[in-house]
Amino acid sequence: MQESQKIAAAAKLEKNWPAATSALREARSCLELLGKLRGELQQADTVHLHKHAHLHAGAAVPTSAPELELEIARRVSEVTDNFNPAEIARLRALVEAAELVEPRSESSSMPAAGMLP
Repeated sequence: MQESQKIAAAAKLEKNWPAATSALREARSCLELLGKLRGELQQADTVHLHKHAHLHAGAAVPTSAPELELEIARRVSEVTDNFNPAEIARLRALVEAAELVEPRSESSSMPAAGMLP
């Protein structure tokens, strides 16, 4: 990384623009790689999902995968009007229409069912 920065600085002084641009591009690539390795960056075509619970005063905290999945099912019930088939079909149509416009990549990372955060 430092070597690329030194090369870029020297190339700028010499007004060697192709070399300066190349060295800066290399420095950027090093920073991107470092960010990805540290988990600070993710690829643009990747979706990372995780489960978490919003806690309310007095609410029990799920402590196992089955408890967490039950809580998720309860929340899905709430937003689908108690699993109303018409509401589920409406939501499915929204997702399908969106995927026609911008298909999800096969490399999307989806958590396995039952995994805790």
